[in-house]
Amino acid sequence: MKSPMGLDANLPVMDLLKEAVGILYVKRAELTRRFMPLILVMVALDVAGQYVLGESPIGQLLTSLLAASLSAVVATGAHRMTLRPQEPMYPDGYFGATQLSYIGRSILISMIAAVICVPAMMTMIISMSSSPEGTPLAGSVILFMVASVMVAIYVSSRLMITLPEVALSKQTSFSRAWKLSQGNGSRMAIVVWILPIVMMIPALLLMLVDSLMTLILGSLISYIATLVGLVTLSLAYQFVAEFSDDNRGNGNDDSDGRGFNSSADPQSDGQQDDPQPPRSGGFDA
Repeated sequence: MKSPMGLDANLPVMDLLKEAVGILYVKRAELTRRFMPLILVMVALDVAGQYVLGESPIGQLLTSLLAASLSAVVATGAHRMTLRPQEPMYPDGYFGATQLSYIGRSILISMIAAVICVPAMMTMIISMSSSPEGTPLAGSVILFMVASVMVAIYVSSRLMITLPEVALSKQTSFSRAWKLSQGNGSRMAIVVWILPIVMMIPALLLMLVDSLMTLILGSLISYIATLVGLVTLSLAYQFVAEFSDDNRGNGNDDSDGRGFNSSADPQSDGQQDDPQPPRSGGFDA
């Protein structure tokens, strides 16, 4: 993919991941202070849902709502710390219109992905109901299901590129997300789905063990992996937004004017190098 200026606008996925890890390492003390209490509460909710609430539908619903609210607080905070490190993380309070908008946008994206998968699910149900019991699904039905899931992943990944904009309380839309992610759909799928899943494999394996300690450890690892994914998504958004005509035309730039990996170097503070694309910004170390 080429930008309007003829520059290479392909997402450097692994570079973004490396920078995200570097950012989190450099800012580990601040991140521990700001996010660890929220993460520990979410871990406690996971434990409560597994060992305390049991099959109580009301209890599970309340736990899920509280967990979703805390996740939105962590997500918006992570996006703002990455893209606007000099500004307050929660200028309007820990939970307000920004977090509600973030949850609403995430739900809409999930609904769009679900709608894409509906025809395949209906085909599977019809095929199973019309076949004798024990008959395996036809290869064409399985292929249709796999294709539908892949399309849902592709579409949802492209739409998620502007979630950081929602966290910044900026006006955005699905059409803008589609435009920003043009030419980077497969790379966005890696950023949004593949990398987080790979990072969460150890956590999932731990959580499969019927043990309180492994559940706690697995939940903690999964939330840390999610934090890495959020920072990586912020950097991906920043990268593609810098090639947008809208951003270049009105100065709507969410970078701090520094290049790759500079945020992981504590000696880079105070340097005002001329910005050269591609750059991704990050925390001030």
